Amino acid sequence: MAIEIAQIEGGNIFVITLAALLHDVIDDKIVVSEEEGIIEVREWLSANNVLEQDIQSILSIITTISFKGGNNAPVTSLEAQIVQDADRLDAIGAIGVARTFMYAGNKGHQMHDPTAEYRESMTLEEYRQRPSSAIGHFYEKLLN
Repeated sequence: MAIEIAQIEGGNIFVITLAALLHDVIDDKIVVSEEEGIIEVREWLSANNVLEQDIQSILSIITTISFKGGNNAPVTSLEAQIVQDADRLDAIGAIGVARTFMYAGNKGHQMHDPTAEYRESMTLEEYRQRPSSAIGHFYEKLLN
């Protein structure tokens, strides 16, 4: 999706492609810490002879596009906007819906809690730590 958008909007396709492929590798849902994930990505990119300027662009994108409670500042580079848009389109598609239910099941969250109030804003800690439901996730993130 990111490449398709980039073909219309422009931007550095190489940076966009790598950022799109690597953006979840640093997510604290997957790695012990974001910092460790960033180090691993940097080392991998360097080992594969990616130019330092491109490494900086890729790391900037993958550290700024995540939702994480919706509190991040807007991204500024065209490449980051493209990767973020592609990621969000993916999240609201069929795979994103499946991931929502898979994640909720993995974390032991309910499918739906009719008594819960949906959070319109939250800190990163609240987003990661406070229990939610799969349906709640749609109202708190995906539909926004």
